[in-house]
Amino acid sequence: MIKDQADKFGFNQSLTIPTKVEKSVYPLYTDAAERALGSFGQMDDRATPLQMAMVSAAIANGGTPMAPNLVESIRSADLQTVESFQATEFSRPLSQQNADTIKQMMVDGVDHGVASNARIGGVQVGGKTGTGAER
Repeated sequence: MIKDQADKFGFNQSLTIPTKVEKSVYPLYTDAAERALGSFGQMDDRATPLQMAMVSAAIANGGTPMAPNLVESIRSADLQTVESFQATEFSRPLSQQNADTIKQMMVDGVDHGVASNARIGGVQVGGKTGTGAER
């Protein structure tokens, strides 16, 4: 089910960085046509920039998104570390193989497809285009 997969990436969950951020929403679509449209962003689903950064990072990280965190550490005025934060795994929504396949598709979209404006000389870039539709 698409909603179950979206939930594994953090949709429909409250996230903090450590401040609370707006929840991304992927509703449970019971109508097949709405589910099809929602699967590529054409219905009532909503995704924050943080959410999409987590999805993209999960693909780049072999299928494992990390829990979002705004800072790596807190330092005092004399630059001594007061508190540091460790990266923690958020979930495991994708296998390494599936993540690698999606990553290659995103790179191909930039190298040979309609996302070519994202090219940066000497850097491998992956990307995806938007749907372009406004509701």
